[in-house]
Amino acid sequence: MTVMNMLIGVLCEVISAVAVEEKESMIVDKVHDKLGSIMGDLDQNKDGTLSWDEFQAVLDIPHALAMLESVNVDAASMVDMAEDAFFEDGEPVSLTFPDFMEMVLDLRGGQQASVKDILRMGKRFTKKIMNVNGKIEKLEGKVANVTGLQDSMGGKLDQLLSYLEKK
Repeated sequence: MTVMNMLIGVLCEVISAVAVEEKESMIVDKVHDKLGSIMGDLDQNKDGTLSWDEFQAVLDIPHALAMLESVNVDAASMVDMAEDAFFEDGEPVSLTFPDFMEMVLDLRGGQQASVKDILRMGKRFTKKIMNVNGKIEKLEGKVANVTGLQDSMGGKLDQLLSYLEKK
């Protein structure tokens, strides 16, 4: 009897996991179909990618907002969070449809962070910190050059003053 109850428990757990997976798959398919048509509406230059300016128009398309809400994505928050995806080092980049799809699916409410998400975030921050460090090193080099020029000018100024004092 105990073994049978354990077997029933295992079966129930498997069925529940499969149901969750199927529900997720259905949501992904729904988002994929609807986002495909919405991306076609947003892609003004028809290059197959979405720029930051094109993406911001999502707030002006009522059926796009309804679709995002139907999959538990807050459009206003998505625009705030998407800025990170559309800019690298302050330069605008365009997203392909799969990248845009991944961003939307990742921004759904109720999503749990996985180890993969944390590692990806760590890599992004490391990359950004390395870029900032590179920029700081360039600035330090420029400051050293200015300091060297200042010292050189100070020496020349001293020579000029001593020359003028002799006369």
